[in-house]
Amino acid sequence: MSTMKADRIAAPTQYAQLGFGLRVLLTDSKRWAVGVRIGMVFAEMGCEVGILCPPEGHPAHTVSSIHRRFRYDGFKPLASLESAIEEFRPDLILPTCDRGVMHLHRLHGQARAQGKHWIANCIERSLGPAESFPVVANRYPLLKLAREEGIRIPETIALRDQSDLPAAEALGLPLVVKADGTWGGCGVLVAHTAAELRQAWLALRSRRGTPWLLKELALNRDRGNTVHDWKNARPTLIAQAWVDGRPANCAVACWEGKILAGISVEAVTTNGERGPASVIEVVEGEEMMLAAERIARRLRLSGFFGLDFMVERATGAAYLIEMNPRCTQPCSLPLGRGRNLPAAICARLVDEPEPETSPVTELTRIAYFPKPAGSSAPAADLPAWSYYYDVPSNQQNFIRQLLHQWPERGKIGLWLDRERGIDRGYR
Repeated sequence: MSTMKADRIAAPTQYAQLGFGLRVLLTDSKRWAVGVRIGMVFAEMGCEVGILCPPEGHPAHTVSSIHRRFRYDGFKPLASLESAIEEFRPDLILPTCDRGVMHLHRLHGQARAQGKHWIANCIERSLGPAESFPVVANRYPLLKLAREEGIRIPETIALRDQSDLPAAEALGLPLVVKADGTWGGCGVLVAHTAAELRQAWLALRSRRGTPWLLKELALNRDRGNTVHDWKNARPTLIAQAWVDGRPANCAVACWEGKILAGISVEAVTTNGERGPASVIEVVEGEEMMLAAERIARRLRLSGFFGLDFMVERATGAAYLIEMNPRCTQPCSLPLGRGRNLPAAICARLVDEPEPETSPVTELTRIAYFPKPAGSSAPAADLPAWSYYYDVPSNQQNFIRQLLHQWPERGKIGLWLDRERGIDRGYR
């Protein structure tokens, strides 16, 4: 195998001797792979890693480097989270899904009210002060703060009710309409006309009917989350002016408002029109990192977060469109000093300099694992030697599960999919 080809496939990293000895608790109410990937890196650095996750179908159950697994109960999420924190006693809590961020914010308030100050302090130590919670959890306040900090954003308006639609239309069409509490491209609609703008408002603000709820409960596993999301389906909406460009994002590790490490990337290909990136290009991203520095400093944030941008095609200017106050996919990519987020935050927690670590690849183009369903290659239309495929080749059970399973479907749902000839897995 040539050196170039060998560099394309993920291999065990060189951090096993760092011995940080910290306890890191990851939380995931879904079944995403991002938390497991980050957990692997923390474990290789000598940390004890635990994860709060669903008891069935989560990829954390396939890897031995996740030392402790705590049962996430969608009907009693705060009790599940509190129990995991009390038992594991983490030095750091890292949410890996948006719902997990919301649970941590709510548990913080509950713990304060009940006098469980050490739990509240642990959450603030991991995320930042409670005053930042309402900002990072809602798009409009975050973008308003960004504008105050001199960060470039698209023209944006809050859609509190239908009377705001004419003011939104005045921003110019098309508009991107987004609902808070959504992720992965869901809860986002593009309106090209005034009629479509009204339709988007109604679609994103309306609760789906009881027949839909019953179908979801029958076909999918996460009944507690399904019921909760359905009962609370009245999200706050925003409308953003359209930016003609390409998606980009940055992921950072920070502590008490100071950026410790960061990675900036631009999307080469995405999963669907508005879905997450499947192939990215690592870039300098000075404007994106400056935005992250200003937001982290203003909110005195700790832990990991990501910012999403659109890079304008005509000018190359980066427009901030939203924040992910949690772990994102680039967070698990160890790309050397200053770009190794787990190493940087561990070093800060033990009050030591960040260790020198070699990047997992020298290539700047990276294909995420797993590749999208229906794709014939990790990076379609790209020569194999031109990108690094971020697949953990030493974790065969993990790979097998992500390649051949649609984890959120229940038994009835999987049977029905097979009968209808629907392939919901990855290849």
